[in-house]
Amino acid sequence: MASNHEPVGGLSLYSAPQGLHQHDMHAHDSLAVIMLTHGKKTYHIEGKHSSVLNGQIAIANPGELHGCEYVGSQPWAHRTWYLSAELVTMLSVEIGLKRIAEITHSVIDCSRTRNFLLEAHHACDTGNELDQEAAAVEAMSVLLSSYGSERVATNALVSKAAASRVAIYIDLLHANARAPLSLALLAEHAGVGRYQVIRDFRQVLHMSPGDYLRYVRLKNARQLLRNGATLIEAAMDAGYSDQSHFSRVFKRVFGYTPSHYLSAINPKIATNRLN
Repeated sequence: MASNHEPVGGLSLYSAPQGLHQHDMHAHDSLAVIMLTHGKKTYHIEGKHSSVLNGQIAIANPGELHGCEYVGSQPWAHRTWYLSAELVTMLSVEIGLKRIAEITHSVIDCSRTRNFLLEAHHACDTGNELDQEAAAVEAMSVLLSSYGSERVATNALVSKAAASRVAIYIDLLHANARAPLSLALLAEHAGVGRYQVIRDFRQVLHMSPGDYLRYVRLKNARQLLRNGATLIEAAMDAGYSDQSHFSRVFKRVFGYTPSHYLSAINPKIATNRLN
């Protein structure tokens, strides 16, 4: 269940119970700090694949495409902290960093950081807002001061030409997310063949053009929900006539169902917007 951390603006908390979770490739506008509390998963980010074990922390900086899947038949559970860009900026200044922090580790295995993060999550059950604020600020500051620095360069094998073409594809997909799209149209705008479009997406974003378009449509649907749309309206806008199918795909990408997202935004009105 997702919830805003009221004493600290820009921080959201999320807890997922044990299950066979699988999240398709997606990205967040915020810094995502994801700690496994049970089991094991395979974590994919920026073309790298890592095993994440109980107690370890997976990191996704804003805009980084990532996904994960369970290993074998073993369920896993996790707790997540989402830090807005404004909160990361503020904390970076407060702890004396010369630049806005980004986490350069995709997986962190540190008992000290883990304990601070868990304390921040558990403190939300105490009802004492001062304790909640102190625990959260301390945990986030420890994380950023220990692992925040100038972001290392991404995959050096990605050519400037491929990156430039992907920027063209992305602009076109975002501008026409609701319209029928084809590889031929993407290829025409970039001046390449259809197969090159597929290769560019795989090389730069580590996903297919269809996967990225699906993510864009779901992200737009999530914004519609935030703006007051019903689940049916959001599902139809994303191209899903089956609401249950929309909910399954939404959860697979973002880690929570549309109804849980509505509840986190405003529990008082969520019930009225489920239909």
